Amino acid sequence: MKNNPLLITALPKYARRCAVALCFLLLQLYLPWGEKAVAQSFSVKPTSVDVSTDEQFQITYSLQNVGMRDFQGPNLDDFFVVGGPNKSQSMQIINGSMSSSVSISYVLQPKKSGNFTIPPATVITDRRKTLRSEQVSVSVSKGRPQPKATPPPASGRQGNNPASGNEKIWVAAIPDTSAVCVGQQITVIYRLYTNVDVANYGIQTPPSFTGFWVEDITPTYQQTPGTTTWNNQQYRTLDLKKYALFPQRPGTLQIDPMEVQVIIRVPDPNAGGGFWGNMFYTNQTLNLTTDPIKIAVADLPQQGKPDNFTGAVGQYEINTVLGNPNVETNESIDLKVTISGTGNMKLIDLPQPGFPPSFEVYEPEVNEETFTQQDKVKGRKTYDFTLIPSEAGQQQLPSIGFSFYNPETRSYQTVTTPPIPVNIRQGKTPAKTGANAEKPGTLMPLNPSLRLFTTNSRFFGSVAYYALSGLPVLLFLGAAIRIRRRKQELSHPFALRQKQAQKVAIQRLAGAQTHLQQNNKRAFYDEVIRAVWGYLSDRVHIPASQLDKDNIAAILQQNGATQAAIEQLLQIITHCEIALFAPAAEAGTMSSTYENAKNAIARTEEDLNAAQLTKP
Repeated sequence: MKNNPLLITALPKYARRCAVALCFLLLQLYLPWGEKAVAQSFSVKPTSVDVSTDEQFQITYSLQNVGMRDFQGPNLDDFFVVGGPNKSQSMQIINGSMSSSVSISYVLQPKKSGNFTIPPATVITDRRKTLRSEQVSVSVSKGRPQPKATPPPASGRQGNNPASGNEKIWVAAIPDTSAVCVGQQITVIYRLYTNVDVANYGIQTPPSFTGFWVEDITPTYQQTPGTTTWNNQQYRTLDLKKYALFPQRPGTLQIDPMEVQVIIRVPDPNAGGGFWGNMFYTNQTLNLTTDPIKIAVADLPQQGKPDNFTGAVGQYEINTVLGNPNVETNESIDLKVTISGTGNMKLIDLPQPGFPPSFEVYEPEVNEETFTQQDKVKGRKTYDFTLIPSEAGQQQLPSIGFSFYNPETRSYQTVTTPPIPVNIRQGKTPAKTGANAEKPGTLMPLNPSLRLFTTNSRFFGSVAYYALSGLPVLLFLGAAIRIRRRKQELSHPFALRQKQAQKVAIQRLAGAQTHLQQNNKRAFYDEVIRAVWGYLSDRVHIPASQLDKDNIAAILQQNGATQAAIEQLLQIITHCEIALFAPAAEAGTMSSTYENAKNAIARTEEDLNAAQLTKP
């Protein structure tokens, strides 16, 4: 008996209704209709926009109906951050419709009177979409004048420990070590110690990290104050900032002091004594400064240094993933090489792999991801190669090695990937090899349908005829020259990086331009300085571990760069460092920085090329 497709019409009415309801329920569960129907938004809401200098207010940023991947808060230099950023989440279901919200809030107090604008905050959703909030205008009036009082003795104590038990409040810079090697991470915590009530605090002068690559690893969530005991007195502690530092040159490097302004609450001396007088307080402003810190930095040993060492310091692993091991000639192959581990991922570089000459290799797309775990900077860096084979047969992609210096074992280590076999079939245009090739002396049958050219044809013997006849020879010679040059480039990876240094730098600056359009200041300056560092490392072969301004100036001068070009590059580096590590300072406009970086790289490239032409 054959199945009747219309048999469902014979089912009872209630059975058909159950089937329809079940299908509708499954569609609701598995299709993202409800998610698409709910609007996604990123908004800001202050509790008040008219405040006085002695008032506090709250500003809340809310992300609706989508997950948060990253949050970049606004510039709050005109306000004391009394509390925050505080993160909260909520979810509710009303009439079968689900909505969610993620909120980030700050408690702020103005530093002075006037009209101020809090710029937009930026959020990256879990779908990698960037959203920006509106800006907020705040009008601040003068508060009631506060009577001045004498600060407690030694309130501006410098250093990690108080001099006596009479100390009330101080700030300290605490490194986890004072002796490292080049490229090894140092974690520095800036901690506030107090046994008086602190109403507010703010960083007035950030520390200077000359000679270090710096990563700000301060937690974005609100931290819980701790406690400690000194000279039989208990102090409350709060970590203000936390940095991961990577020294870039050997020697004794100094971390300059950080200045912090705090507002403490003390009994009002004008309120009188007695029970009621002790209930009134006034605010005092104190400036606290840390002691400078000296770090002894040892150079990396020369003994045992591998030939493919590019300056990586830490602990790393390497692995490869091949998209498709069975392809045809002239068909692209995707090879992903990932370096992961603990260390400064932004300064590591993969040595050029020695791919077979029969593969056309394109410049890889590089992506990196960093995070912090137990105060250590970790991450992964991925290189996506596109390979195009030109010869059929069983081929093998060679193993790829990556060398680094491990400070824990005080030795160089090399990790490698296994070779990868690739089966390459002949594509639609077969080569004249093997069974497809004609044997010498073999006469091919004549196709009677072909019409032969006669000698009296206008085309035969013409200029066009001879030009087309010589075209295959020219194409063959061009292909042979290109293959030979490619082999030479692959056998000299430094020469290849040197040749493509300006091209890679321009590509990185294009990424910086994207951040410029999004007004993402930190990402913009980070991309610009990486473009300049990368260009210098590839163009004049400066290892990442030796990238500092003194070495750059000396090596560029040796290679023929003019003093004007050198100074222009160093100004770009200094400018980006100020913008990255001292955000309170005025760093100028991003658009001018972008143009100056392009001009500085182009000018340096012209100087170096001219110097090479004049060499004997």
